Amino acid sequence: MEGSRKRRHGVRESKGLRADVRTAWRRMLERTSAGHMRWLGILLLCGVGLRVACLFEPVTYGESATVIRITDKSVGHILSDHTLPENHFLHTVLVKMSVAMFGTHRWSARLPALLSGILLLPLFYAFVRVMFNRHIALLCLALLAGSGPLVQYSALCTGYSLTWLFMALALLAGRHFAKQNNWSSIGVVTLLNVLALWVSPQAIHIVVMVYVWLYLYLVTNYESTVGQRSLRVVLSMLACVLLTTAIYFPIAAHHSIAHLFHHPSLGDNNWEIFSSTQADGLFAMWDYITGHTSVWLAIPGLIGLVYSAYVSVKFRIMVVALMVGAIPLTVLLTAVAPPEAWNFTVPFLHLSSAIAVFYLLKFIQEKLVPNLDKGTRTAVAAAILLGVFGFFAIYTRDAHLRRFGEAGDAAAWLRGLVKSTDRVLAEHPVDAPLAFEMACAGLDPALVGADPRPGGRAFLAVAPAQGQTIFTVAAVNQETDLIPRLVKKQDWKMLELWAEPDRSPIGGPMP
Repeated sequence: MEGSRKRRHGVRESKGLRADVRTAWRRMLERTSAGHMRWLGILLLCGVGLRVACLFEPVTYGESATVIRITDKSVGHILSDHTLPENHFLHTVLVKMSVAMFGTHRWSARLPALLSGILLLPLFYAFVRVMFNRHIALLCLALLAGSGPLVQYSALCTGYSLTWLFMALALLAGRHFAKQNNWSSIGVVTLLNVLALWVSPQAIHIVVMVYVWLYLYLVTNYESTVGQRSLRVVLSMLACVLLTTAIYFPIAAHHSIAHLFHHPSLGDNNWEIFSSTQADGLFAMWDYITGHTSVWLAIPGLIGLVYSAYVSVKFRIMVVALMVGAIPLTVLLTAVAPPEAWNFTVPFLHLSSAIAVFYLLKFIQEKLVPNLDKGTRTAVAAAILLGVFGFFAIYTRDAHLRRFGEAGDAAAWLRGLVKSTDRVLAEHPVDAPLAFEMACAGLDPALVGADPRPGGRAFLAVAPAQGQTIFTVAAVNQETDLIPRLVKKQDWKMLELWAEPDRSPIGGPMP
């Protein structure tokens, strides 16, 4: 079993954070064999490939709402308004910049999330390597590269992967602070935690986890300087609270603090509702995890989690930090966050599996195959893990997501027909995806739900699978007088497109 040897004396202040990073990078390269580096590159390329392959999948409602209804606003408005729950503030600003630079496309809207999800891979590998060893790090990287939830949300226009990126950087900076007692690195921890919270208040679980882990890591590794180091951590926490309060003060003043953590669109939020629904929330999380792999993989994963917490003090500290960051806050906020908000725990679940596999391979070598070296056994296991989890990542890429693929078909059909005086009527949840796909096709998304104009005609997008009819769509848009003139033009599997005759003005024949 792994021991916990405390250091009586702290390490002197380092020469500088940047110098230490350069030194650590040089030492890691010197201690990495060509074979390990080769497998590291292969796993990273496979992880990138899986994420890029999902980049052009059909859009979801949340993504389209982010682009159509939020990114057209000013940066100041984006950072100070929480009317729409899809607004992941700092991420939305990055999406606005990406769309402004490259135009409205699925890939450009997802680019900030994609880059964040890709950068997580080498950063978390580096963290695991400095905390454990290069073999566990490589096994963990194989799991991260093929992880269904991480692949899925690295190719969606949401801010979750950006919070993972800040989390990985904060853990690395925290590890540096613990080793060097450096003011710069604890300042970086503060900044990264503030940035994570600026993406979404839900990142409070990440921030608490990082601080609890850092404190426990200090307590279990240092004696004489733990008071001084802990004081710096407390100061970092206070600075994080003050900066985050300043950032969110305009939003809290306009809405409320509760509004930040539980959007009104999600329904009421009180203890009675929480006590009666928290079990459903936990079941939803289990369904989410198994939905991206299978029960037959999830159960061994839980066994590996328990074993890793037993055998490794370092990992046990992480488990405690995750629990403190999750359970008390969930009770305090009286709300179980949606399953995708807990994806930041997935790298740690994969880390536990990597630790368990490492010790299993060690046992196999000692008892069965004594001539099998660490490098070979790690590479073979990493390849198997990547293959299994990568398969499930592709097979379950749409798990728990509702995509609107036929909105793109409708936009492509409308491209050669719709005029600037026309309007396209749709009902939730088809309206935002259709407007987004129209923008991708070079059409004006403002035509969706536009008012009647002289010489224009109306098109209706109807989703029967959502319980919609031409009557409900027309009624929602207060255009029931159109119904007698509507003719079905297209009938896809999930979407219908209706239109009135080409008349100008509306109701009269065109000359």
